[in-house]
Amino acid sequence: ATLGDTAEVHSVRTAILAGAQRFTDRPAIRMAGQSLTYGQLVDRATSAAVSITAHASGASNPIVVQVGLSPDAVALVLGVFLSGHPIVALDPHLPAERVSTILAELEKHDRRAEFMIADAEHLDAARAVAAAHELPVTDLAAITHRVAAAGPGTTAGLDNPDSLTSIQFTSGSTGTPKGVLHPNGMWLCDSELMRTGFWITPGRRVALCLPISFGAGLNVLIGSLINGADITAVDPRDRTAAAVLDELAECAADVTFLTPALLRALTSAREATGHPAWTSLRRIITTGEALTSDVAQAALSHAPEATVTNWVGSSETSALAYFDLRAGEHVSPGPLPAG
Repeated sequence: ATLGDTAEVHSVRTAILAGAQRFTDRPAIRMAGQSLTYGQLVDRATSAAVSITAHASGASNPIVVQVGLSPDAVALVLGVFLSGHPIVALDPHLPAERVSTILAELEKHDRRAEFMIADAEHLDAARAVAAAHELPVTDLAAITHRVAAAGPGTTAGLDNPDSLTSIQFTSGSTGTPKGVLHPNGMWLCDSELMRTGFWITPGRRVALCLPISFGAGLNVLIGSLINGADITAVDPRDRTAAAVLDELAECAADVTFLTPALLRALTSAREATGHPAWTSLRRIITTGEALTSDVAQAALSHAPEATVTNWVGSSETSALAYFDLRAGEHVSPGPLPAG
């Protein structure tokens, strides 16, 4: 895998560090009135990696992360990648019983978590679940705001495509959650797809309207950062459709990733017609559930210059295909084809 015109890279870690060198002063992530450049983000991620290394026993056991969407949360995710420990990202909205089951599954498969990191809002709930598993819990702020006295340590042996970087759990909606092992190579392939298929290139304005604790959201975050995009992260679960439209307009997004349900809400909102959010959009990419032709056509009626993309499959295994629809093209009623 390559990062644009740079030397070949073999891991998420080397790709992110190379990007920070190329795009130091460019915006990396924006949300809730806060913004971090690539340099600032990787500095904070490096501090997190140092803290993780200091807290860890030295083994490559997973780090469980349960945090809301914030710049510190993004820095933490990158910090875990830099530390060489696999990350297990869990949605803060998961029921305690589901979290406990996931921790037990890790233990069952000899991948016991090293410790758990939660933000202030979710710290008490995390401690309550972790106590039964004798798992230490650390505060997000303590991890990301420690002053880095040195680099994140040597991970040279992990800088290859086959090294494990993360464990993504399925929803558990049809049984016990299943953990899927993600090596570096999977993330690098994802970033290549996003660059060549979805136009995610340096400076491209990307609106990420998916939680980064979900497989697809984390994939888009990492792939967009590897490609040097300017990302605005929006958690639609605590916003109205009108507020999401306003955020898309404010960041002048070229590309947005969201669920079909959210796209339906945006296209049918009272404020949708003529809203400036649609003006800049050139790619509208949905995932997570079936996208139907009526929703896709409604989006194109608001944003006729855009391509609507049905990106579908198993995000936990990156077994994904996509189908593009443009203004003037016709498809049968019902779910769009899947690639």
